[in-house]
Amino acid sequence: CMEITLRQESAAEHRAVEELVREAFWNVYQPGCNEHHYLHLLRQSPAFRPELTFVCEADGRLAGQIACSASWIELAGGGRLGFVPAALLGCFPQCGFSGAASSLYAAGAITMGTLLAVFLSTSDEMLPILLSAQVPLSTVGVILGIKFLSGAAVGLVVDGVLRFRRVQREPDIHAFCEQEHCSCEGGIFLSALRHTVKIILLIFVVACLLKLAFVRLPHERLQDLWSIPVLGEVVAAILGLFPNCAASVLLTNLYVHGVMGPGPMLSGLMVNAGVGLLVLFRVSRNKRENWTVVGILLLSGVLLGSILGLIFDGIL
Repeated sequence: CMEITLRQESAAEHRAVEELVREAFWNVYQPGCNEHHYLHLLRQSPAFRPELTFVCEADGRLAGQIACSASWIELAGGGRLGFVPAALLGCFPQCGFSGAASSLYAAGAITMGTLLAVFLSTSDEMLPILLSAQVPLSTVGVILGIKFLSGAAVGLVVDGVLRFRRVQREPDIHAFCEQEHCSCEGGIFLSALRHTVKIILLIFVVACLLKLAFVRLPHERLQDLWSIPVLGEVVAAILGLFPNCAASVLLTNLYVHGVMGPGPMLSGLMVNAGVGLLVLFRVSRNKRENWTVVGILLLSGVLLGSILGLIFDGIL
């Protein structure tokens, strides 16, 4: 039985790994190959992420390798738009992206603007409910577009302010791994499984408590608030802060059944980041930054929902 091991690549293995890549691609797509040279150049790039570069061993011999790099869009006038691909990822109906973004932020791998872009664009259960309710695809597209553009815009502003104030967080993957008591030396799958189990148990306990809280909410009284300008958006945004898919289910259903207008709906669904906030407070020790994220998220949801609700009233 072959023994397969996955672990982080060491600097001493760079040449051996590049030779492995050369042998794998030699004369495959063209005479010779360039892939090993590209890997060599990638290691010299500031976008290279050595902490996310792994090798595979089969019976103690190198058999495979994967290298990772950061992704962003360069602005002509300077600066980066890492939050644009992040906002696109958030549009997928899967709250796991917000949880993953929280872990990456806690490790210093992404900026606060990128994290907020994911949170604001996260759709969670919204998209499946809109489609199952046969909401026109044009309306669904507008809602997703609004969430994407809002996430990207807030990410641009937040990162711009932090860059102006010269606030920069250095990546520290090793400190994060020590905090979570994980070690890639014991196998990446075991470390990932241990971290995942911790998060799942926390989510399960909190989800049960939140479902009980939603059952006891005075839904009849809340319905009278949705038509009040600004106040409706504030209440919906506060509901959206609940780190649970029940919030997105409730808000989307209220909108689909005509109980809630587009303003409160957008406010609540922008603020609702699935399990993202729950994971953030679980893995990040900087509580001040965590509450700053919550404050910006809540403020953005209320302001954007109030403004966009007036613009799209009668359209959505």
